[in-house]
Amino acid sequence: TNSNNSATVYISLSSQGEVYCAALTLLSDAPNAYEGITAQGNFAVLDSTGTTKILISDLSAGSSYKLYCVATRFGAKTAFKDVLNHVRYFNTTCCKSILVNQLSTTVIFGKNVNSFIKYSLKD
Repeated sequence: TNSNNSATVYISLSSQGEVYCAALTLLSDAPNAYEGITAQGNFAVLDSTGTTKILISDLSAGSSYKLYCVATRFGAKTAFKDVLNHVRYFNTTCCKSILVNQLSTTVIFGKNVNSFIKYSLKD
């Protein structure tokens, strides 16, 4: 689930463990070590088999990202090649709406009209 500045990642594990995820911009290089994923601090702990979610925030609106996740259990980790091979892609939604107001209903041909239309950005 994506918003304009965050993404929620839903994860299922077959056993207890921790999951760490990192969102990198599409043009960023892939991480070259586990620390490139764990350093972002996006993680969840599963105490039993099931589904959990991780909220990744502070993303830029209207941007494309690559998502890398690694699962750990008792010190064992997902093989790094598998982390790189299971990258997921997502986009954040964009951003602002433009509100257009027509301030005058009359326009005379050949004359400039000041303040005919008003544009404003809306969050």
